[in-house]
Amino acid sequence: MLVIDDVWDPAHLQPFLQGGDDCVTLITTRIFDVAAEATELVSVEEMTAQEAAELLTMRIEPKPADLAPFLALADRLGRWPLMLELAEATLRKRLKGGDSLGGALANLNEALDEEGVVAFDQRRAEERNQAIANTIAVSVRLLKEEETDRFVELSIFARDVDIPLGAIELLW
Repeated sequence: MLVIDDVWDPAHLQPFLQGGDDCVTLITTRIFDVAAEATELVSVEEMTAQEAAELLTMRIEPKPADLAPFLALADRLGRWPLMLELAEATLRKRLKGGDSLGGALANLNEALDEEGVVAFDQRRAEERNQAIANTIAVSVRLLKEEETDRFVELSIFARDVDIPLGAIELLW
């Protein structure tokens, strides 16, 4: 089985469709035309606002009574699971550090304002990549100075190379 995840351009898919007779290919995409010629299509609906808000609050105790700020944040992040997960981790870290829920939300939204994450067109890969980069930048801002130094040191590794966990532990 060959899994090709998050394909945005049909041209990027073509080299992977040359599998042998016993090869099954699973393609995930948000763009119908990318996989239009597939033998079987399975549609997975976009996350609802309620589901996105639940993802943002799933580890917050006690559960917030008012989901309105989380619904707004979910919409701001395009209800995209990766971005929601990064935002949820940021909220949790601020809460663990002693911030109030309102303060953590305000800080996150302020950081998003500064980093420029706004509503974006999920059909455009450049905007999608920039939105993820900006959301990760918001998360990195939570690191202490010495943690930021360690994070930067990890950038010495080449792209798309398996890195032994021991090497990462040693640098961290």
